[in-house]
Amino acid sequence: MSRETRIITLPISKLKIEIKTWITAREDQEIQSIMFKAMKMKPGGKDFNFEPIDGTCILEREKKSIEMLVKSIDGKTENIMETMLEMNKIDYDFVKEEVSKIVDFQKPE
Repeated sequence: MSRETRIITLPISKLKIEIKTWITAREDQEIQSIMFKAMKMKPGGKDFNFEPIDGTCILEREKKSIEMLVKSIDGKTENIMETMLEMNKIDYDFVKEEVSKIVDFQKPE
């Protein structure tokens, strides 16, 4: 199934990023599963008690979200995450914010 995309221009490098405009339920579950796998729960009366989690799961969730939603960087579709990690932090954070709007169900500007 073809999905609508849009092009964003990064503020520092001026690279063009093609990003999907929405995620599927399957993708959402994959992204959520990263956090759920990190949670430790045990029954406690009517509710569950949660144990502290390893914070690196947040970085894993971020990486998975970018991998699923960024379709291309300046027309290139390979090594998306590696290319992203080599970017200026301002550009990376710009993409991360756009991806977060979609993953966290906020309407993109």
